[in-house]
Amino acid sequence: MLSDRRSIIALDPTARGIAYVFLERGELLDWGHRRCGRNERDVISFVEGLVARCAANVLILEDAAALGSKRCLRIRELLRALGETLRQRGVTVVEIPRVDVRERWAAKGLTTKEAVAAAIGNSLPELLPLVPPVRKTWMSEHPHVNVFDAASLAVHAFGDESHIAP
Repeated sequence: MLSDRRSIIALDPTARGIAYVFLERGELLDWGHRRCGRNERDVISFVEGLVARCAANVLILEDAAALGSKRCLRIRELLRALGETLRQRGVTVVEIPRVDVRERWAAKGLTTKEAVAAAIGNSLPELLPLVPPVRKTWMSEHPHVNVFDAASLAVHAFGDESHIAP
């Protein structure tokens, strides 16, 4: 799935905490969603522990300062603080505009988060049980979508999604 051989953590902050995926040598080893609430310090502390536990070399974040970002101010500040904190710890931080990720998936005909999640799930079978159902207009976003949002950042940054079919 990933062509990069380093230890990589990709994050997606949510209103309730933070979703993450951890890949090492191109293999998915851990994923999940940690409920940290709205406390920035709790989120940063969790991420620092995750990076230390996984011995991650690279942290992938959404570039919330990029043109077209729809992130609220609190999440923008959280992403900035996470990047700053981990850079100080010697971790390489890669920031990717979410609009670039969406455009790349759209070029493959995948225009919904659920369709992207299904494609990633087919490529990373460990995540297949988490693939959310197709969302109807009246439904809220499924909580598992955030794990796939994190995974899509990793695929965009270091992956080879040429084998992922719509």
